[in-house]
Amino acid sequence: MSHEIGITPNIAFGNAPHQFLDIYRPLASTPLPIILYIHGGAWHWGGRGRAKEACLALARQGFLVMSLSYRLSTFSNGQVWGHLQYVALAFVMLGVASRRRQRFILLVLLLLVCIVTGVYMLHNRAPPLEHPSHVQDVAAAIAWACRHAHEYRGNPNRLFLLGHSAGAHLAALVATNRTYLEHHQLDAHKVIKGVVCLSGLYSDRRLQRTHFGRELCLSVFGVDPRKTITAFPIYYVTSSTPPHLLMNADEDVTLKRHTWDYYFLLRAHGVYVTSKVYRGTNHFTLARNWGHAGVCHVVQDIVGFLREVDVYWTDREARVDKY
Repeated sequence: MSHEIGITPNIAFGNAPHQFLDIYRPLASTPLPIILYIHGGAWHWGGRGRAKEACLALARQGFLVMSLSYRLSTFSNGQVWGHLQYVALAFVMLGVASRRRQRFILLVLLLLVCIVTGVYMLHNRAPPLEHPSHVQDVAAAIAWACRHAHEYRGNPNRLFLLGHSAGAHLAALVATNRTYLEHHQLDAHKVIKGVVCLSGLYSDRRLQRTHFGRELCLSVFGVDPRKTITAFPIYYVTSSTPPHLLMNADEDVTLKRHTWDYYFLLRAHGVYVTSKVYRGTNHFTLARNWGHAGVCHVVQDIVGFLREVDVYWTDREARVDKY
């Protein structure tokens, strides 16, 4: 297969803002397996453009890669004000231990932070965007891919999800909680053939053990516990959940605990699952610089897993046909 990759940017898969995807397409004469890439950013930041290097690396391995954007949450003005107080306290503590010139510099920096925060709060008038908007966008992108994959020589019967951080959470959620794809008359456990999660978050209980995690839960998932339960894949694992590859950076201490919880739950339900940890990497380098030392095996491990999953589904279908 040629390593020449065609890129088709800014394809709308819905009518809402941010509902766009880019397609990375290798030259091929046969329909290609599809990887839907979901970026990270704590559900508040990021975009599909940052995943270009990873998408190109996967496309060169013979996959039709679709990198999507989704609607993002914002912090409330009350949360922003609370964070500003912590920042101001840190500046004051640094100033006490600093010399006069350093204190002046810290004062100027604090003033700039206050001005930027004030401008943000004045313009932050939009209603808060919470769950399930993010995962609804992911489900809409999957539905679009199933309907239009043939136009780009993609095979919708071999569709995989790959996400990093918050994107890994969304990939796992849409693959476990069938509700979101049922809205598009699709069964997640049949449409999604495999899920690759890089440094994902899977449990609200784990997330809420840190101050920043509690703030994220409040701004992304709201205060209604009934809605929060629908937002985490750990509550929806069954024996028919698609195969998973769970990947973590060695320095991702907190998120590795998320992975252990999710890994053993998947194992307990008989789901095909593999877990890998990469030494010398952190939360960010795990998802980029895939040609560099320490993360050079990430692409090979992803591709190897997807090939294994192909064999898994072939064997499973053969057993069903036999009986």
